[in-house]
Amino acid sequence: MASASPSYLKIVHVRQDADLQRYRDEEEFRHRMKVNFAGAVVLLVLLTFGIWLANEMVEAHKVQGCYASGVHSCSLI
Repeated sequence: MASASPSYLKIVHVRQDADLQRYRDEEEFRHRMKVNFAGAVVLLVLLTFGIWLANEMVEAHKVQGCYASGVHSCSLI
């Protein structure tokens, strides 16, 4: 049985290395997409909370202004 030539073995190793690198790149891409998605979700939650908090502060300011003007039957419309 004849042994494989060194040049053939180099080609096989290059192909295996290329396949391994392609697999690593795909895994890295998937990981980056998952992290980007998680970051977008966190950003959306923080933005929603910030808008809600700002609206609550505006409403509280309106009620305080109403009470400060001497009216005791302040109701939110």
